[in-house]
Amino acid sequence: MNYTSQELMLLIKDKYTSHKGSFDPTVVLEEVPNGTGGHQSRWIDAAVFEMWPSKGLSRSAFEIKVSRQDFLHELQQPEKHLWCKECFHYFWFVAPKDVVKSLDELPAGAGWMYPSGTRLCIKKHAARNDSPRLDDKLLAAFMRAASKRIDTIGEAAKRELNANNPELSKAKEYEKAVVKFMTDTGREYYHPWPKDAAGILNMLYEAKMDKGLKQDREHLETIARRFQESIISLMNMFLVVANKGLMARNELGEHIVSAYGSPSDESVSILKKHQKDNWQEIHDLILKLLEGKEPKQ
Repeated sequence: MNYTSQELMLLIKDKYTSHKGSFDPTVVLEEVPNGTGGHQSRWIDAAVFEMWPSKGLSRSAFEIKVSRQDFLHELQQPEKHLWCKECFHYFWFVAPKDVVKSLDELPAGAGWMYPSGTRLCIKKHAARNDSPRLDDKLLAAFMRAASKRIDTIGEAAKRELNANNPELSKAKEYEKAVVKFMTDTGREYYHPWPKDAAGILNMLYEAKMDKGLKQDREHLETIARRFQESIISLMNMFLVVANKGLMARNELGEHIVSAYGSPSDESVSILKKHQKDNWQEIHDLILKLLEGKEPKQ
């Protein structure tokens, strides 16, 4: 049977943990380095720490190998074996039977466990180091690996809790609905996102009001454009009216009345009869004609 590294790691965990939470007699850490930061140069696949004094408070290093080639390559790095034997009470290889051909291939003092179905069997016991080294760099490495394990367990527990929580699923649907409402009302990005029900409700009211204000603003802009066009027309007219010297010319008066006032011949004839060199009188007369009021004869 072919095994993967992940499957052999699970067999190590099954062998050394009782799955009873904080009452486990051991702690199993994965990917444990020999330091932190720039002091990391080697890693061990797994480390098992005995937590009960009755078990000797020992720590064991495990190197997983799933292929013959990988095992032979490992043997060419004796400095790694030396580190494990110096810093742990025990050093083990975990590998299928076809990976290790004979016990003589194992480094001095190293033990060997092989998988058999769903459990690990000991082919050769590891020699014990009664006084393993533990300096600050290695202690920091152990702490970092333990922190990663806690985070991994916490994330897994969170995912499991979330997957089986109907209230959370309902809350996520509510959140999707709120996000869609905000997007539909032109508020796709809202910062900061409210942290309570009152804040969300206020946000929704604002989004609804904003849409109404947008419609009002567009309506006012339309009115303003029309008013602007009217102002421009009036300015064009009064720029001409303000020049009282030109007002004496009969043809200009006819042009103003025909362009802005009543186009009837009667209005033009009235303007002609009242044509004088008095600018204010002509101005008042034109305004009356523009308003459609025919002055009395």
